[in-house]
Amino acid sequence: WWWRWTNVLLFLTGEDLDETAIPPQCAQDFLKGAQLMTPIEGGMLEITGRGVDFLLKPRAEQVWVLVDEYLANHAPQNDRGDVVALILSLAYTTVGRSYAIAELSDPQQRALEVLFALGLIFRRKETSSRFYPTSIGAGVAFGS
Repeated sequence: WWWRWTNVLLFLTGEDLDETAIPPQCAQDFLKGAQLMTPIEGGMLEITGRGVDFLLKPRAEQVWVLVDEYLANHAPQNDRGDVVALILSLAYTTVGRSYAIAELSDPQQRALEVLFALGLIFRRKETSSRFYPTSIGAGVAFGS
């Protein structure tokens, strides 16, 4: 789970990652949308000055930059309140304990893929009926 966030940061720096370590397309889209990376020749991406500044921020601020990009430009407007509520509720969960996906609202369930891509939650399989908050997810609301 922690490696997902690490891989997002390594990808941002231009690290040559194994194919299995490259962040999902949604995470790459957030990096471009937040102007942390810019397309260059050959369809590759390179870090921007804003991306370098991003790397110097505390982890919680980094996560919120990408969450904000998701909310502003990728999440349906009607889903945004539910998604923010889910992210904030992660602060009151226990890291490593499982929680039922069925108890989440439809917008929250749709957002799980994004939270998984960023390393805020872990799921054993894409079809799992439960998710596990990570230390990154549990700490994001209070900046830890």
